[in-house]
Amino acid sequence: MTFPVNLEDLQNAILNSNLNEKDYDSHDFFILKTCITLLSSMQDLINQIETGEGFSVHCEKEWAQFIKYYNKIYRRAKKIFYRYLKRLKINYWEQEELVRNILWVTKLINSGFYDNDEDVYFHAIILSGKFFTSVFYYNYLINEACDRKINSPESLLNTRKNLSSIKDERLWIEETYNKLKDKEIDEFPEETKEMLFALWDRTFDFVQELKKCFSKTEALNN
Repeated sequence: MTFPVNLEDLQNAILNSNLNEKDYDSHDFFILKTCITLLSSMQDLINQIETGEGFSVHCEKEWAQFIKYYNKIYRRAKKIFYRYLKRLKINYWEQEELVRNILWVTKLINSGFYDNDEDVYFHAIILSGKFFTSVFYYNYLINEACDRKINSPESLLNTRKNLSSIKDERLWIEETYNKLKDKEIDEFPEETKEMLFALWDRTFDFVQELKKCFSKTEALNN
């Protein structure tokens, strides 16, 4: 199974840093964490597609160019993350780059899953649900390391509960998909369909909120 992407390097960097509660709650860290969790979730989707668990690749050349660009911005985002943990701030140019990457991901998710006014495809619903749960899973992973670093037992307990809950939801999506793929069932029960479409809607709303939030940040920077 391709999920989850390993973020132990980032978690360890947090634990070995001078991060405090003020830094954890800062706008800089919010932007940085949002970018990292979105790009990590994109890695999750890429892994799914490359192992045949999603959309097929129609043009190998374009896919290779996409992967090259993605790897470049993910590496740079991680470097900014490490630099932030050393100096506990990001500069104007770093913030601009992070926001640009966030909006790039939201555009990809919109165009890949939501810009088609015709039929809604099963793979799109499944992958959008996987993306949504991945974002929150990686967000909670980073939060867990931060809670440990700033020694916040109550917050840590709550974060671990959320982490377990979102992982269960993600595994439910995997299990649901596999049942149909392996032809254990011919069609989903109505309750399952409703749950999947609810997740589809939640993902859409989440992406629109990100676009709205970070488009304002981009406009302010310009």
